[in-house]
Amino acid sequence: MEDGTDPATVVASADGEAGASAPTQAPSDPARWDAFRAWGERGRRGPLVALALVVVAVALSFVPYLFDERFYFNDDTQTGAYGIWYVIGQSLRAGEIPFFEPSRWMAGNYAAEGQWGLFNPLMMLVGLGASTAQDMTAYAALVKVAFLAIAAGGWFLVLRSYGADRTWGFLGAVLTTCTGFTVYVDAASWVTGLFVWALLPWAWWGLRRVAGREGSPLWAFLGGYLVITVGYVHGTIMLIAVILATLVEALVARRRAGAVRVLAVGALLGLVALASYLPGLLTAPVTVRDATGILNDNFMSPDLSGLSTSWIATAQPWVSGFWGLPAPGPILYIAWLLPAVLFVRLDRARSVLPTLLGLLLVGAFAAVFVLGPSAVGPLRFPARLMPYLATCVIGVVVVLLARAAGRPSTRRIVTVSVVVLVGAYFAYAEAPSWWKVYAASTVLALAGVVALGMLLRRGGPRQTRAVLAGGLAVTTLVVVLQHATIPQAPLPDYGLSGQRADYQDKLPEAEGDVMVVGTPQFVPGAWSDVAYANLWYLNDASVQNVYTPLQYRTYSEDLCMSSHGATCWDVVDTLFATDETTGRPVADLLSVSTLQIVRRSDGESPDPYADAEPPPGWHEAGRTPLSVAWVRDEPVDPAGGIAWTSEGTEVSDVTVTGTRVELTVDGVPEGGGQIVFSRLAWPGYTVEGASLAEPVRDYLLTVDVPPTSAGERVTVSFLPPGWTVGLVSLGVAIGGALVWSILSLVVPRFRRASATRSART
Repeated sequence: MEDGTDPATVVASADGEAGASAPTQAPSDPARWDAFRAWGERGRRGPLVALALVVVAVALSFVPYLFDERFYFNDDTQTGAYGIWYVIGQSLRAGEIPFFEPSRWMAGNYAAEGQWGLFNPLMMLVGLGASTAQDMTAYAALVKVAFLAIAAGGWFLVLRSYGADRTWGFLGAVLTTCTGFTVYVDAASWVTGLFVWALLPWAWWGLRRVAGREGSPLWAFLGGYLVITVGYVHGTIMLIAVILATLVEALVARRRAGAVRVLAVGALLGLVALASYLPGLLTAPVTVRDATGILNDNFMSPDLSGLSTSWIATAQPWVSGFWGLPAPGPILYIAWLLPAVLFVRLDRARSVLPTLLGLLLVGAFAAVFVLGPSAVGPLRFPARLMPYLATCVIGVVVVLLARAAGRPSTRRIVTVSVVVLVGAYFAYAEAPSWWKVYAASTVLALAGVVALGMLLRRGGPRQTRAVLAGGLAVTTLVVVLQHATIPQAPLPDYGLSGQRADYQDKLPEAEGDVMVVGTPQFVPGAWSDVAYANLWYLNDASVQNVYTPLQYRTYSEDLCMSSHGATCWDVVDTLFATDETTGRPVADLLSVSTLQIVRRSDGESPDPYADAEPPPGWHEAGRTPLSVAWVRDEPVDPAGGIAWTSEGTEVSDVTVTGTRVELTVDGVPEGGGQIVFSRLAWPGYTVEGASLAEPVRDYLLTVDVPPTSAGERVTVSFLPPGWTVGLVSLGVAIGGALVWSILSLVVPRFRRASATRSART
């Protein structure tokens, strides 16, 4: 409020809590909104509430780990994120920040990938821990539980800012950390999705503070900065939605100054986004991420029938994905509490809903994507935004229950129970064979909403604690039931070891750069001497078959390599075929010195593991039941240097680093010469003393040397496209936020001091 009063005037109990039976009245003027408490709490209870919230969130987050100790080490966490964390930690310990590595080929353009979080201090902290942890499954669980606790704290503050009292804010915050997609997909596997969802409420809360009163933008900027620099674009999209929703709230409330402040914070965060995403956008044309069309194949695309089961904790909806049908997990579960929204009185809800404009707008934005086409340009899998839709739905429900619930009649309680049963029927219809599990979760949901209805009906201030205790008890039973009956996440556990030491003894015979040929068997016992995707980062060998979302299109097509680094076995023929332009084997152009050929188990032939002999200049260095290693008789230098020079072109004094090659041209024929480097021709390369040419094989960096360059020095250097602009924009954003924050502290004090001096005189 402009006058500093709180429109959510509560009917307090003797201990200061709002009674469950005496819901708060919303302001008559919907433009008058929350006063934005500094920490959501006042007095000595604030730290106690925060501690209790963390304890509850952590305890519930550990339940999946009790039933499956690898629950938090699935799919992308196992094969993608953990290897990134490890490299970040190792690099920081060496005093470096990794942003480019030519020997990793299409996976080595870390700045363009974005999801390495190179500007994010939290990701650096996670990386430092990963570089020392020995038990990777335990460390991954620790990281994810910590972020679920961070999320609970942030969503508590957001719900409080919209008028929920402590009871409902606490329960709502806990429920947000238990939604199906968040737990079974993001926390179990897609950890960057978990990170941005957990950090978003801190930005949201900070933005509402900025809009609601003059003061420091630090929390809003810091929260938004952390969301953006994780590099997960869906989080940034939702941050934009939050900024726009807060701006609309401010304009509706006639807070023009607040709207301007929100726009200013948004502009600063836009500069951060420019730094994070510009290299990837400018690199996209050579990758598989250059899609622009809109299509729908229903892949990971929820529908209304699946959402109709969202209060049945074990419902397995008919949503296609990286699994069979139905989905083997409650990925559309939101909260058992949802039908209780029918306990809200419509006359009170009419005045409360306008004050929830931000939650409604952000939830509607998420719903449009969740229920929309399965691919919009490079944005795929609309279910990724399910956590935001679920959180906004929970937020609206708990705030309405806090501020507009009535004393329900028996008929109303029966109606709510019928709604629960309808959701149970839809769940049964999706997968009838699971009826016993659905019956158990239905009983819990029924017990929860009926008990809540009875507590609201009794009224009195004592029911406040009973609502919270009962809500937490039902939530705990729901979580335990979920993981007792569905202990494994829907996305795959590839069965790779969770112990870091197990990756140190793989490829002991490797020399120089390594390429793995074939696709490993994804069965237990298949990983004794083979790794997969980013887990190769934990090995001392320089293996190019690591994970990347930015597949260099022509390279991946030529070498039949997937985003996770798996290849066709036919790539052996490609590697030892003669390139038409250079007359050299492709393996020479790629500077590969070691091949690990995985045993072919699909019954097809040829199987290089069993049938083929290494070509001249190579020898078999090791063989196991799973793979064979071929090594050059004379290993070549790692990727990054010169792979071939045209006839008559002579160079010397060559120096090579990850981002730079310098050489002296000793001789060039009259028609000029050409140099091919064992590097991908990423956008961002510049040349001094020569010029860039069309890439050999459509992906190898190639330079044209002019006939007049004999005796000249040629320098080839790489800088991610937009890197300089990004660093400048990042510096401006951070500097602007710091200056604004300092001024917000200094100027009011200066004004007060001036006013005091004026009063004395």
